[in-house]
Amino acid sequence: MNLKRTFAEIAIIAVIIGIVGYIKQHPGIISGMGELEQFIDMLIAGTLIVVAGYISLRTGISTAILELAFGSIARIVGVEPTETLAFLAEIGAIMLMFIAGTEIEFHVLKKRLKESITIGSAIFFIPLVAVMAFLSYRYGINETSLLASVALAATSAAAVYTILYDMLILYSPLGQVLFGAAIICDILSIIGLSIILGKFSLFSTLYIVLLVVLFYMVPRTGKLILALKSTWELELKIIILLLVLLAIVSSALGIHATLTAFILGILIAETAKSHKSLEMKIRGLGFGFFIPIFFFYSGVLVDLTLVATNLPFFAILFIITFMSTFGGAYIASKTCCPIKYAHVLAVYNVKTSITIIVAYEGLRFGIIDPTLYSMITTTALVGAIVVSAILKIAPPSTLEDLAL
Repeated sequence: MNLKRTFAEIAIIAVIIGIVGYIKQHPGIISGMGELEQFIDMLIAGTLIVVAGYISLRTGISTAILELAFGSIARIVGVEPTETLAFLAEIGAIMLMFIAGTEIEFHVLKKRLKESITIGSAIFFIPLVAVMAFLSYRYGINETSLLASVALAATSAAAVYTILYDMLILYSPLGQVLFGAAIICDILSIIGLSIILGKFSLFSTLYIVLLVVLFYMVPRTGKLILALKSTWELELKIIILLLVLLAIVSSALGIHATLTAFILGILIAETAKSHKSLEMKIRGLGFGFFIPIFFFYSGVLVDLTLVATNLPFFAILFIITFMSTFGGAYIASKTCCPIKYAHVLAVYNVKTSITIIVAYEGLRFGIIDPTLYSMITTTALVGAIVVSAILKIAPPSTLEDLAL
């Protein structure tokens, strides 16, 4: 019965993709529809995003990875990047960084700060140097190879959190160290992105003033938001207004908006976690609309033919990225918290949110070319699949393995 259901689901998905491809390959079907034509790609994107979500529920594969993959498939069948999708994707990138900031838990870092900094620094700087050395042969030592290295050195604290939770080790001493290390790596990656993309000037020094104001005002504003207890979504409107305002101000000061969104998320985290309905509203808005479009659009920008024509280079890049990330985590763990089953350290190769954001912004600013962007994004996609396979076939951890 389950086998029949699986085949039926595969057939339905194939039919949906086939219909999408037919529509895109026969533009006469939608010609003459006037203003409705511009919504066809949005309809296609929405349909494939829903299909990705369903497959995620059935298989346990990361939704972000599936949205990215379906975006790549959409490009193959004819979906083109549009201004509307690009605009919504940029909002999704900012929302993703804001939500990533809300997931930073300082009480986790405080418990195992030394171990978290040791592993987090290793899984960022070792891949950074290794990938930079390799890319420099083709691109030279410049901001292109540096930004690409930052992208591939990043991990995803959100993905690590989810994997460790599913493995039932998140709240163990080992789980807390591994999650804390992912947080450190995320922070280093965002700082690297902001430094490379920042257009610094004398006005950029005002950003320090902005940060001081944020650290003083946001926690107090959070308490006021909690006191409102509004049923008209006023709290969410205030946060969105603050997010947009700060993004505009930081961009005007020459600082990339994602850094400010990340910092704002960190500052609002305590408020969000103590007000569960507000946290659900924020995540619902982000992961229910904007963030899936960001991942889908990022997939649409991937040209798999460019990866295929550079397959040897891509294969070496993937191996260097995967092994240097795993090796960095393994070496660092040996110095501070030896782990019996080191396979769990593979979680840092699930490079979704931060990696895709850095690559996307690099492409948007013209620092990373379409070929390198496609290879970075495909590396994230393949890495997530490999990690899933490793964790499924590896032996389970025992309580003794989780103690430090």
